[in-house]
Amino acid sequence: MSPNSHSVLTSSTTKRLKTPLKASVVLLTTVILASCGSDSSWESYYNNPSELPTNPEPEPEPEPIPEPPVNEKHEPETDLTGFQSNTLSSKDGTFTDDAIGYAEIRNDKSDYTETKTVDGAVVPIDNGQGDNFTSYDKVTVRADMTKPDSVKEKVEINISGDSDTDYGNGFKLHTESTKVQGPVALDLNYSSVYKNFDSQMQIGHIYGDPNQSFLGDLARVSTVFVQGNATNLEDMKYMKELAQYNIDNNINDGTVSYTGVATYMENLHLKDGTRGGPVVDGTSQFDVDFINDSVKGELTFEGDLKYNPTGKVAINADITGNTFAGNVDGIDTAGGFYGEDAQFLGGVYQQAIERGGKGAQPGEGTTFQGTFGAEKQPAK
Repeated sequence: MSPNSHSVLTSSTTKRLKTPLKASVVLLTTVILASCGSDSSWESYYNNPSELPTNPEPEPEPEPIPEPPVNEKHEPETDLTGFQSNTLSSKDGTFTDDAIGYAEIRNDKSDYTETKTVDGAVVPIDNGQGDNFTSYDKVTVRADMTKPDSVKEKVEINISGDSDTDYGNGFKLHTESTKVQGPVALDLNYSSVYKNFDSQMQIGHIYGDPNQSFLGDLARVSTVFVQGNATNLEDMKYMKELAQYNIDNNINDGTVSYTGVATYMENLHLKDGTRGGPVVDGTSQFDVDFINDSVKGELTFEGDLKYNPTGKVAINADITGNTFAGNVDGIDTAGGFYGEDAQFLGGVYQQAIERGGKGAQPGEGTTFQGTFGAEKQPAK
């Protein structure tokens, strides 16, 4: 055999050997692909985008709660302000007639130098130049503005003294005497029943029957008052802003609650006969809407009240600045907010059957009066 024939044979053999190797590779590839799966689920996994794994959507961040209004420190007013209601009554006598009235609730600035005649009565023209509340120990009673032709001068009254006694429910009793200039000079032995609220507010009654030694009791004086260090107007603005913040953020309905005490006195007419001191164990509850400038409340008393058998007195007033005033169900009221951030609420009220409580006999004009003092309650 020639060398060329050997080469050809070797080449041919090699080709024959290579053919099975190619087939095995194909077979191996087929097996691998089959093991990976070639059914419809395989196609679905790769061909259906909706079933491909996705990244979750990020949670939206909650909106931040706004910061509440800033409560900057503002001291209450240093000069005292307040309100008083003075009822005068008399019975028919040498110098007097059957009469009762209080005219209107007066404030710390009430004063007059001139009068006018209205429906036959002499009425003072308030010039707003007074200074009736200067100390927690005394008050200038403006009974002269109730009936100028009967009480000729304002009356300086000491509210308290060193020997005052406990009257009950946090009230104190002070007794003293002074002079009242009426048609003749009169002696007034009076009682003062008062309550202080943290040296920021005071409420009270002053009452007595002016008399003349030869003529006896000629009149009856009944005064109610509230005085104090009024809330700074910037704090009143803050209370309004805080109420609006509470509403906007669903904290509460924006109203502020006050609870406290209430007083009541009747038998204001001299012809009602002997009377005792004021009732001081009443309660008071108020809802104050600083946004809409309103005060609504109720005073509650227990016991047998001749002129108010229900034992209830409704208070409804509008706020102006740091004071309020109003009338509901024939009850005149006036008062204010005292201390920092309107911590206290206090006022006076007077029944007004007729305007100014003007009448002649017991049961006419006005039959009862009183005070209230309450403290702000924590927000709910």
